[in-house]
Amino acid sequence: MVLPAFALYGIERMGLMPASFIGSTLIQMILFTIELYFALPLGIAAYPPIGKIMANQFANDSDDVKNQIKNYRNSDGEALKYFEYNKGL
Repeated sequence: MVLPAFALYGIERMGLMPASFIGSTLIQMILFTIELYFALPLGIAAYPPIGKIMANQFANDSDDVKNQIKNYRNSDGEALKYFEYNKGL
């Protein structure tokens, strides 16, 4: 995330920064797009895409939801200990 700042500084020091508002904004947007192209996937990859929540951690839900969670069973008829979910990243 520091690279666009250094790149802008270098472009300005070398005298390559356009004097017009449109030209300088275009260069800034190009550098920002390049940063997002590389930094966003790295940031998302740092966290696991699958989350796990224990069945007894549904504290903020209504009593109806808590009762339905307690009634969920696996194929062997045992109560579920945890739920896995996709974080949607």
